[in-house]
Amino acid sequence: MGNIFKPTSYKKGALAAVSATLVWKILSFANALLIAFYFGATHKSDIYFYLIMLIGFGVTFMQRLNSAVLVPEAMFLYEEDQMRGRRFVTMCFYFYVLLALLLAAVGVWGSVAVWRALSRFDEALLVQSRALLCWGAVLFGLQLLTYYLTAVCEMFKFFKVSWLGVLNALCPLVCLIIWGHQIGMIAMVYGFVAANAVQIAVLLGLLKKEMHWDFTPVLVPLRKQTKRNALTGQVLAAVEIINSLLPVYLMSAMGAGVVSALNYCRQLTDSPTEIITSRVAAVTKIQFTENAARGEEARFNENFLSVNHLLLIILTPLAVFSCWFAPQIVDLFFRRGHFTPQAAHDTILFLRPMLLTLILMVPAAVQSNTIAAWRKVKESFPYSLSVSVLFAVAVAVLLPRWGAFSFPYISVGGLLLGAVVSYFLFKKYFPFVSYVKSFGDMGRILLLNVICLIPAAAVSYGVRASAFWILLVCGTVFMTAYLGLLWKTKDGKQFLAEIKRLEKEPRG
Repeated sequence: MGNIFKPTSYKKGALAAVSATLVWKILSFANALLIAFYFGATHKSDIYFYLIMLIGFGVTFMQRLNSAVLVPEAMFLYEEDQMRGRRFVTMCFYFYVLLALLLAAVGVWGSVAVWRALSRFDEALLVQSRALLCWGAVLFGLQLLTYYLTAVCEMFKFFKVSWLGVLNALCPLVCLIIWGHQIGMIAMVYGFVAANAVQIAVLLGLLKKEMHWDFTPVLVPLRKQTKRNALTGQVLAAVEIINSLLPVYLMSAMGAGVVSALNYCRQLTDSPTEIITSRVAAVTKIQFTENAARGEEARFNENFLSVNHLLLIILTPLAVFSCWFAPQIVDLFFRRGHFTPQAAHDTILFLRPMLLTLILMVPAAVQSNTIAAWRKVKESFPYSLSVSVLFAVAVAVLLPRWGAFSFPYISVGGLLLGAVVSYFLFKKYFPFVSYVKSFGDMGRILLLNVICLIPAAAVSYGVRASAFWILLVCGTVFMTAYLGLLWKTKDGKQFLAEIKRLEKEPRG
């Protein structure tokens, strides 16, 4: 097992994480295509997607605790006393075990009542989907354990465990193909449960064999700073979860297929963020935390700008090109089977503005890692809370008035407001970080991509072919122009230097 999941450098770790997540998202996308083909966009698919989204919100809530509090705290404790650091990690593991058992109990005895409170779906539909909701609660608890153990393994530079995440798409896909026609979308949930059970067993075995982990429960008192960071961080995370849930909650009463259309849109927009931004950020977060633990401010700023620039170079062309060619992309992937023209139209209305979040999520992810690395969660609380509250008010007021398709524009506005507010946070607590320069890089790279889009858009008016050939021809024109401009500017050389920067070997 050690040969497969041995510690790696940050470059190899980032490559493994991105590659594994790419395979996972390809398989997940295949799942979405099959669901669209088999079931289309109906009330039943809305309930399934709402369930998956809500579980995702809950997992994100706890992942924030992992990344912003538990893992940084464990790393600092490990620097001081390895045994104390291990005991802290073990204590947190049992916390997640108890939480998983509690969620399973809620799913068995109160699933319909809970979902009535968390959605606006008709009660009869929820009763029909009781088994789906019950297994969803079990899945939620297992995922919390999986993500925590994965974060612990990555803390010790076992970055290749990210390949286990492929099971989260492979097992549901197999179950959907074999049993989907007989038992419906619950086959997907069975696949998710099996995938997480396997991952938990492998991750526990890895920690036991390679790190000689002792799973004896020992209580480790939390320091006051850790308690404050956990409290403020999770209060803020709770507000952000409300912000994520509120629009979907409101949309659950805006007609059949709306929630499904949003989910199909997110299959396209969230994939690049999950494959590239989140995975690179997760790996480099360890590097950021090491710099902070050693007080290396200048080196931290170099890494901050490097990761920000690297991600923008990769994601900006994808966002710009896809925004213009959104109709062809939806037509290529979804227009078949039970996926109606109306569903395609709704998906495009969500997709175009939502693609802008691909770009804006890059600085947000790097900034979040900065706050976690320097353990300034409490100090960042009033800044983040103000943005979150304003966003929630905007959703509650504007979404019912402007309709479901205003949500992407509200999301983009929230990210822009967050960037402005974070400027004052960084100016006060992280003056050594070149915050303004990071957005200057974004503006320059965005301009380069808009310039490259012009010839591709012009060619599209002269191509009379299927969506596939339009995307292939125009994509080739766009990427040729983009790579040519990079070759002539400093951004290309800087990008290559940033790839080399990640070659740094992990320090024990």
